[in-house]
Amino acid sequence: MDVIDYFEFVRDIPYKIGTVVGEPDYSCSGKHKILYRLFQSVGVKARYRVCEFLWTDIKLPKRVKKVRHENLSTHTYLEVHDRKKGVWVTVDATWDKGLSKVFSVNEWDGKSDTSLAVKPKKIYSPKQSKKLVEGESIEDVRKDLEAHGNFYKAVNEWLERIRTS
Repeated sequence: MDVIDYFEFVRDIPYKIGTVVGEPDYSCSGKHKILYRLFQSVGVKARYRVCEFLWTDIKLPKRVKKVRHENLSTHTYLEVHDRKKGVWVTVDATWDKGLSKVFSVNEWDGKSDTSLAVKPKKIYSPKQSKKLVEGESIEDVRKDLEAHGNFYKAVNEWLERIRTS
């Protein structure tokens, strides 16, 4: 497999936010942790990037918007170093092909930037991003699920309906 195959493999894992501690996480952060490890396994230099976004910028149905949640959230994606050009390329494998009716699903040529799955409000530095992604504890996850678990379930259910309709 090459980097494009790895990208497509991870992209097409159905996006799903984990709603229980220990459950597989196929949200943006979980999917990009998988992609990061795959890239590392073949010697591709990659780094995490995190940005802030607003849930209101995503076209959620009213029934999902009504579920209690904070509007401000974070999004994880990757940057891959292009050795030939000496630049970092944005790679976002968040939305799977099953969501193409609602979201712009990225294709990647292995060289160019993809678009981000969200509209960023603030982008953290590579150092801050790495700390946020790698420093998340089980307690952090537990607190997040207590505050937003019902919202995540509603988002997951909506996305699953899109895939099956």
